[in-house]
Amino acid sequence: MEEKFLPVGTVVKIKQNVREIMITGYRVIADEIEYDYCGVLHPYGITNTKKIVFDHTDIEKVSFKGYSNKDFIELNKKLKDF
Repeated sequence: MEEKFLPVGTVVKIKQNVREIMITGYRVIADEIEYDYCGVLHPYGITNTKKIVFDHTDIEKVSFKGYSNKDFIELNKKLKDF
């Protein structure tokens, strides 16, 4: 993976989960630990379950890459420096 952060909307398979997850946000704090991403189960979206948080190193496979434009490229640079 060439970028540190993947675009919102990207669908990934992570080590700790059987189902795929769609990325919905970045730099999330849960239980006083900072994670790279938060997401929702794909294709279910937002449900009443606890939010899914994970790090970039947890990603095993990218099934679909979300939309990327110049705004995302700038955000990605800021997130890497944060």
